[in-house]
Amino acid sequence: MARRLDMKINWKCPDWKTYTLDPPPLKEHVEKLAKLGLKDPWARNYAWQYLPKIYKPRSQRFREILLARLPHGVALGIVASILINQFDRWRKGEFSAAKH
Repeated sequence: MARRLDMKINWKCPDWKTYTLDPPPLKEHVEKLAKLGLKDPWARNYAWQYLPKIYKPRSQRFREILLARLPHGVALGIVASILINQFDRWRKGEFSAAKH
């Protein structure tokens, strides 16, 4: 078996009262429905998606991804460029010892 049967999992089901309709995207959704005279009884089920630990606006996610990965991409691009240029010079024979 892949997992051990004697493993204890320390997980507690979160209380449903902790999930409110406070997050802005969820509030907007409920307000739009209210303007149309509708109500979404399951809206609370989507509240967990907008918790600050999980939900971030698109602009903030874009900035985090860009700033986190851009330096690595630039560094890899520079290293790849140097390696390609050195390989081309080696292949053309510019590094041969016979040219002394």
